[in-house]
Amino acid sequence: TLGSTSIIATDKTATLTEGKMKVGEILGDKFFTLKAAVLTTEAFIENPDSPKEKWIIRGKPTDKALLEAGLEAGINHKREFEKKKLAEIPFNSINKFSAALYEEDEGRFLYLCGAPEKVLELSDLLEEEKAKWEKILEELARQGLRIVASAYKKTDTIDAIGNLTFAGFITLKDPIRKDAREAIRVCREAGMRPIIVTGDHKLTAKAIARELNLTCREENIIEGQELEKLSNEEFQKRLEKIEIYARVEPAQKLR
Repeated sequence: TLGSTSIIATDKTATLTEGKMKVGEILGDKFFTLKAAVLTTEAFIENPDSPKEKWIIRGKPTDKALLEAGLEAGINHKREFEKKKLAEIPFNSINKFSAALYEEDEGRFLYLCGAPEKVLELSDLLEEEKAKWEKILEELARQGLRIVASAYKKTDTIDAIGNLTFAGFITLKDPIRKDAREAIRVCREAGMRPIIVTGDHKLTAKAIARELNLTCREENIIEGQELEKLSNEEFQKRLEKIEIYARVEPAQKLR
């Protein structure tokens, strides 16, 4: 809490959600979309030698959900691909994707998974195809779903990130905690103003706000790219009206 404002995070570090994230619909090439996600995830099976029903999966909620979905589909990255990994780029808030290069029977393949906007930007889609996927992304985000996208490419080096073959979207749902609405009500009664700060898509944040009975108008939402351009003086003038900060990076959250 800063002054009279209560800050609510809605992304990976959140205490707002249950942390029981699950993969929902997979749109596009379902096999390659999920394969790319599994081969770039940082989640892992803590006890891989135990019977499958006793496996303990560790990692961030999104990574765990992706790995669990892959395992259910028969994609076990530890058993089939661990020794074939040549290089990797871990996820960070600047790149907004994770990537890994693997040696396979058909040659070397680069797999990438991350924020949909970033993956679409790095893919070799025609303009009309890109526009189609952007429209789908908007529709999914309006439903309060988190979305990641996957892509891949046959290449000898992990540095060749670009002109990727777009695979598709994976939707994830992270249920709101049962006591979240009550916590927000108590904050309001105490004179605090709840706001949402998240790395998620702004439409996802708006949908979560609706679930929590937080009303928010379009002019009261700001995204990280716009926030970055504001001087401290400009930011101070808008501060009291902003209800949702979306697609923000860690340094912007701190600001």
